[in-house]
Amino acid sequence: SYDGDPRLGFLQLGLIGYWGEWHTWPNEEQFASQDLQQAIIEAYDEAFDQTELLIRYPMQDTNQRDFGFHDDSFGQATLGSESWYFLPLLEAAGANEHWRYAPIGGEIRPELQDSMFSDAYSIGPQSQDPFDCIRETHASWMLNFKAFHKDGVGYQGAQLAEAKEAATLMGYEFTLQSL
Repeated sequence: SYDGDPRLGFLQLGLIGYWGEWHTWPNEEQFASQDLQQAIIEAYDEAFDQTELLIRYPMQDTNQRDFGFHDDSFGQATLGSESWYFLPLLEAAGANEHWRYAPIGGEIRPELQDSMFSDAYSIGPQSQDPFDCIRETHASWMLNFKAFHKDGVGYQGAQLAEAKEAATLMGYEFTLQSL
């Protein structure tokens, strides 16, 4: 079993939907039935007691479980008035306080990773202020491939400094001490 394995910080319930992100939009009729969704949620919850579980959306009975949530479009569809954006979904489900006992994380939207934290980043409706997104969602971790691999080396200079400032705002520092 992987439960409690020190190599795992979090486990995302990513089995169903496009990219394992719990949706098949715009082909919603292809998505798993309510019963199958609930069975998957229950199976994960029964199998993992120590390892933190996260699901994309507050759905089914996840609001009554100690699941965290992950925003896979961080910075693009995190804040705002669109009902399907991350924070409005949490608020509508009454799950916006889950950060107090379960992790909130996700992935900076891939097409924003290159420019986020740089002078080239223009804040707008779908390129949101990452600092506001962190403060409002209480995100504690975020995937950002380009921070390490942009142009083969990752962020440099002022962009790296600003990314580190955002990471500090999350309030956690993780270090792998051994394998």
